[in-house]
Amino acid sequence: MPFMTTFLLTLPTLAVIPVLVGPLQTLLALLPAILLGMGSILFAAFKPRGFVKLIRFCWRQKLFLGCVASVLVGWHYGVFAKLFETRRSTSESAATDGTNWSTSGGGPLRLGRGPGELDPTTSAAVWKNDRDETVFSSPAVSGSRVFFATATGMGPFSPEGRGAIVCVEADSGREVWRYAPTDYRATFSSPVVADGCVVCGEGLHQVQDARVTCLDLLGNKKWEFRTKSHVEATAAIADGKVFIGAGADGFYCLALEPTADGQPRVLWHLDGEKYPDCESSPAVSDGVVYFGLGDGGFAICAVDATAGTQRWRIKTPYPVFAPPTVADGKLYVATGNGNYVQSAADLLEMKLQILKDDGATEQQLAAARKRLQPAGEVWCIDLATQHVDWKFAARDAILGNVVRGDDSLYFGSRDGHLYRVSLSGQLLGKQDLREPLVCSPALGQKHLYATTSTGRLFCLDALTLKPVWDASLGGGDTFVSSPVVAHGHVYVGTAQQGLRCLGQPGVPESPLWSRGERGGRVDDEPTPPSLSLAWQYPSESDKPVGVSASLMLFDGAIYAGGRREGRAQLLKLSVDKAASPETRLLWARTFELHPLAGSIGVAPVGSGQRVCVIENHNGIDRGGMLYCLSADDGSTLWTQTLAESSVGPAIDAKQVVVWSGPEQLESFDLTNGVSLWRTTFTGGRVQGAPTIANNLVFAATDKHLAALDAPTGTFLWQVSLDWFTTGGLFVEGRHVVLPHSDEYRLHSIIDGAFQSRRPATEESYDWLKLPQEIPTPSWPPVVYQGRVYFVSSQNAVVCLGADSP
Repeated sequence: MPFMTTFLLTLPTLAVIPVLVGPLQTLLALLPAILLGMGSILFAAFKPRGFVKLIRFCWRQKLFLGCVASVLVGWHYGVFAKLFETRRSTSESAATDGTNWSTSGGGPLRLGRGPGELDPTTSAAVWKNDRDETVFSSPAVSGSRVFFATATGMGPFSPEGRGAIVCVEADSGREVWRYAPTDYRATFSSPVVADGCVVCGEGLHQVQDARVTCLDLLGNKKWEFRTKSHVEATAAIADGKVFIGAGADGFYCLALEPTADGQPRVLWHLDGEKYPDCESSPAVSDGVVYFGLGDGGFAICAVDATAGTQRWRIKTPYPVFAPPTVADGKLYVATGNGNYVQSAADLLEMKLQILKDDGATEQQLAAARKRLQPAGEVWCIDLATQHVDWKFAARDAILGNVVRGDDSLYFGSRDGHLYRVSLSGQLLGKQDLREPLVCSPALGQKHLYATTSTGRLFCLDALTLKPVWDASLGGGDTFVSSPVVAHGHVYVGTAQQGLRCLGQPGVPESPLWSRGERGGRVDDEPTPPSLSLAWQYPSESDKPVGVSASLMLFDGAIYAGGRREGRAQLLKLSVDKAASPETRLLWARTFELHPLAGSIGVAPVGSGQRVCVIENHNGIDRGGMLYCLSADDGSTLWTQTLAESSVGPAIDAKQVVVWSGPEQLESFDLTNGVSLWRTTFTGGRVQGAPTIANNLVFAATDKHLAALDAPTGTFLWQVSLDWFTTGGLFVEGRHVVLPHSDEYRLHSIIDGAFQSRRPATEESYDWLKLPQEIPTPSWPPVVYQGRVYFVSSQNAVVCLGADSP
């Protein structure tokens, strides 16, 4: 192989950040030509005649020039002094309350979670600290303080840029102190906080003498240690020691406390020749430190934390840039081709082109394709045996932390997916965020937070991975800071807006009901052991109404569809225990599309403050009307005509999906009723209402079961059915459940493959212990706040409770 090919292929992969060039750097690139022109002007000016004219001009403009000089002097000694200050204050209280953030993600589980019990459930902007506009590092939260490193001033004349370690107040973003000596360079490494110290690496990938810096909690330097390479890894502090990788300079263990004269103490060092490209942040557990080796190393290593001797080393097929995670005797390791600025495909294309330009043989090209194929994996290693229990494959590199929840693992991949995997390596769910994920997710109490490489912050339900909210983090091209959830907010670094704080806690999510005919329990309040009739609607004094569809309990009220005096109606009934028969009915909406022939035969659905209901014609194939009503008063917000009678809608926070024709599934914008998409099912008769879950739409005919992308209506998969369903399908965990005769058939939500079946026993309402005078339910009941609501066989709404009316 020619020397140049060998040299280029042995260069370290650009593991983290390239030098960024913007408009200011472009101007700086033109500076030599500008200075040359100015020099020519000055040379002409300082000829004898020009010099005399210049003196006369300055004298005539002495007042103006004096003001300019005063401003420049003030700016130099004011702004520059502020720009290069090392600390704002040395008297501020540390205010960390002893909370440690000792490693990447805060601890061995890599949760990315700090103090606070509430998750931010809305995307409201809280504050930003943008004195330094670029923050590559991930924040560390300790008590009421947030620590982060910055990266500014990178360009042709300053490829290493400038950086600082900054401490701000968590609730306001106000700067408490900053450590910013004039030679401190733009930094990718993230600070860690433990035992009264703040430790951070320095520099980007091109730096060859980066430092490890240790500060006290007031920003005073305790010691610094200079390595022989870059320090992009985040340190781990454990047992009075600092463990950190230094790129090509190997791996270091330093004492947290310096010598008597303030010098750093190296306890042991693993040479970069044997341990190349130490980029991953280490994990320390039971006297052993675990770390990965990147390009050229391709391994996960276990080293004695005290002596620095190797315990074991397992080769991997791809670089290991991600920090390992330790929990319950298992080590979770993420690997993959690709890096923070290049996907595996981009990296492969670049290196193949280098090989081709250098005249590589086809055999050499084939070997490179095999080694550099797009791939990513998570491994589970048993620490007692060093056996790889299982491997989970993704389609591109996994660069962030593997977060260990109570019963599952979370991680993102450059393939654009956020994954939830069981502790045994089985896929529990994934969400396509449609943009590469190079950062680590953060796990709150019930939500997961993740940032894409193009600067969108997502909040998702931790169980279903259904998006709850998302927010833009501003402009720029490089977002590599991982979010941290603490104090009911999300803290994250950005490309152009510094450190941002977003999200507010405690805001209830919008109500949603899309259960169709299944009924069910709305909350966790137990049902009393014995029940009696609390109320019934209509009462003897009311006009009779025949309820003809199952109930919807939505936002604290009961909705019932039926017919009264020959007209289709939707009723909203109060569930307030104090309501009287006269005040029980909140409103009644009469429909006139099909006078004397219309009916509400399918259950309504609701989201936010909107209720959607379908009025069908009692005749066959006479069409229907989809109404979107205000939940406040039943007024019409919009309508859509349906080509045939519908079997029921599905709803989420943004859209309502309904069979609008014999073979046509259609989505309407919940806000204004505009059609978002239409998808045609070829052949087959509609079988039950569709359902929406995990940002997917599931629908069935007697020929096919299909999953569609909820925002676009695009088919994701479709499987054939050799039987027909006997009711509406629904999603239960990882399965799409289809009723069939006397059983339920379960299909995978991932690809529609048949999984299993279980018996569907006939509904029994013996547990209700109904008094003899109360008719049996016609549809499954709804349970809310310890009360049971159902439609009786006499078509009335019945409420049972422990108390009497």
